[in-house]
Amino acid sequence: MADAWAVKLSAIFGDQMVLQRNKPVSIWGKGAPGEKVTVTFGSIRMNTKVATDSSWKIQLPGQMAGGPHIIQVNGKNEIILHDVYFGEVWIASGQSNMELKLKQPVVNNTQEIANAHFPQIRYIDVKNMPKSTPQSDFETKGWNVCSPKTAGDFSAVAYFFSREVFQKINVPIGIIQCEWGGTPAEAWTSKEALKPFPEFNSAIADLVNAEAMQTHTPNFKKILAGFNESLLKNDAGTKGGWWKSELSPTESDWKPMTIPTVWEQAGLPGFDGAVWFRKEFNCSATLAKETGVILRLSTIDDMDSTWVNGVKVGGMRGYDRNRNYTLPEGVLKEGKNVVSIRVIDWSANGGLWGDRENIVVQSKTETLSLAGDWQYKVGCITTDLVNVGDDKRMQNMPSALYNGMLHPLLPLSIQGVIWYQGESNANKAKQYQALFPAMINDWRSRFNQGNFPFLFVQLANYMKAEDEPKESNWAELREAQTMTTSLPNTGMACIIDVGEAYDIHPRNKQDVGHRLAVLALKNTYGIDVPSQSPSLDKAEKQGKTMRISFRNTYSGLKVRDKYGFVKGFAIAGSDKKFQWAEAKLEGNQILLSSASIPDPQFVRYGWANNPDDVNVYNSADLPLIPFRTDQ
Repeated sequence: MADAWAVKLSAIFGDQMVLQRNKPVSIWGKGAPGEKVTVTFGSIRMNTKVATDSSWKIQLPGQMAGGPHIIQVNGKNEIILHDVYFGEVWIASGQSNMELKLKQPVVNNTQEIANAHFPQIRYIDVKNMPKSTPQSDFETKGWNVCSPKTAGDFSAVAYFFSREVFQKINVPIGIIQCEWGGTPAEAWTSKEALKPFPEFNSAIADLVNAEAMQTHTPNFKKILAGFNESLLKNDAGTKGGWWKSELSPTESDWKPMTIPTVWEQAGLPGFDGAVWFRKEFNCSATLAKETGVILRLSTIDDMDSTWVNGVKVGGMRGYDRNRNYTLPEGVLKEGKNVVSIRVIDWSANGGLWGDRENIVVQSKTETLSLAGDWQYKVGCITTDLVNVGDDKRMQNMPSALYNGMLHPLLPLSIQGVIWYQGESNANKAKQYQALFPAMINDWRSRFNQGNFPFLFVQLANYMKAEDEPKESNWAELREAQTMTTSLPNTGMACIIDVGEAYDIHPRNKQDVGHRLAVLALKNTYGIDVPSQSPSLDKAEKQGKTMRISFRNTYSGLKVRDKYGFVKGFAIAGSDKKFQWAEAKLEGNQILLSSASIPDPQFVRYGWANNPDDVNVYNSADLPLIPFRTDQ
């Protein structure tokens, strides 16, 4: 039996770890009050005593990059850490686009994983854990050396970032993955830093009750089981047999939805509950006779049960898990077939939202796409779920993730942070203008290491592209992110050109990692590389024309269009009714005009949820940052 008073290290310390170079490095843990603890590193030997609260900490002097080293910790027991390197330590945080792993839908991920031979790049994952009070430690499976065996579980963005930085500076890289899909910025901010935001007061006060509800106790499991039972009992689809290949004549009021998408963007805003989806497809005689046919449904948020021609063929839970169901022999018929899916979502986004190319019926000889037009019908609304203890609820509450996941890291020396988040705050962009800088300042204050680099990703283009200029929550959130670059030592990677209309998780994570990496290489490591996207400098009215000038053009602006057409700009008069503009590139300036707006006053560029036609870049192939002049 393990000694309850044996000296212990914080979970961040382990074999194969990377510690920050050229800075004093704290090493800390727990032990018996009054016990002597000795830390040995090479010729350095340091002693301390365990405090009355059972904590201890020593600080090693700064070390040059390199390794492998051994660190030894002695108390009543002995701990030896092997294969330790000093290098650059970055925290990778945010929501699902930072959380998304290399083995998940990422461009060319099979080859990327096969080539991931970087033994001096290591990563560790902080277990998802919301808490009502700041914690001193966290749970983890430990450090991983980057290799084809381990790279699949590496955050894709963090992998591409660390790979490029390592290849340029040739220094070990340590990535601390501290992220959780679907979470808002306030969840990552301490309650003290949220005092200027009274709208969070009641939720912060409710944290203790929420944690008690969500602790894995028999009571909580009973509540959740009761909810699931109620859901099944009240689902009209279950009672009406909507999984069958033929529906009764009374079941005719199904509505269309284009798949893939999250249903919040396709007719069910703010909806949580059960929704049934159906699609008819024709099957050839050859395909109907094949064995080993797979129904691929990409990713479904959160839980599905799936039938083909009335036969249940699969089902699972997990918003980020690919559904690949092998069809039993004889299920497919020549001619018309029907796939029926019951999707349950407990909170945030729901639906069949994943990779369009991976929603197919596939055999050895044939691939039949199922993306496009489906029919849907609500089976049951579950808006009461969050009030009875949804196991996702607490992660979105103010300060919960700061308490459980970030606070345990605060004594650690780091180089900086890379951050990809904002989707969950897109409906409150005005608030984000103050909230996001408050969070960054909070982290910097808590780590007490000055204004360390904080590099973040601006939201990608997403959702349906609009035919005419419109207002946009996502555009306003991007604007709030741009405004945050006024904080010292921050950098923003613009990815307005890599998004996907039907997938909130763009598969092109290579460009995301690259654009973060060049910011770090330039601003943190002093390497002379183009790192900034072009941005608005000034907009000047010249008669019936607006002349736009830009910063960070480097060797000049360019347009990605076969015929040289400049796209994505809209102008308006004093009435602020925007119309698409005729745009012309003239040197490093763009001239805008419209026959319907003789007296232009205001300009917008890329101002939409999905401005899929924006095409202005600088010479470093970095896209122009969306903007407006009519704030």
